[in-house]
Amino acid sequence: MNLGSGMLAAVTADTTFAGSGMSWWQTIGGLLVVFGLLMVSLKLLGKLNRRQGGAEANVLTVWPLGPKREIQVLRLGDDVHYIYRHENAMVLLKQEPLVEFERTRAATVQGPETAGWKRFFPNGLPFPMSAAKSAGPAPDLTSS
Repeated sequence: MNLGSGMLAAVTADTTFAGSGMSWWQTIGGLLVVFGLLMVSLKLLGKLNRRQGGAEANVLTVWPLGPKREIQVLRLGDDVHYIYRHENAMVLLKQEPLVEFERTRAATVQGPETAGWKRFFPNGLPFPMSAAKSAGPAPDLTSS
């Protein structure tokens, strides 16, 4: 087997798609058409999802409390949940009917302006104090 110079052909940019009859412009145009159709279909699916799924669950408001800490007010069906989020933990602070939440919100719009979460928790956040009261001083483990 002698591989002479006549047997080997140089691969250049002009001859890459010469066998199939495609050019670079056709390839780039085809990719743009595919990505355009993908974006259009994703937008249509997003609109369809918002129209159908928005009736059961909704984020009403978010109150930032610091880095990676916030209180989220979520509507799930006919209930409103106040959730404290901190890094990887979530704590349910309060749960009330949607009618009560809307009445409270309407009263605060007509009344004096109060900052964020303080209008729904005027006496402070309802953290359980039983654990803090029952905890005594930590035992000294170094001197046994």
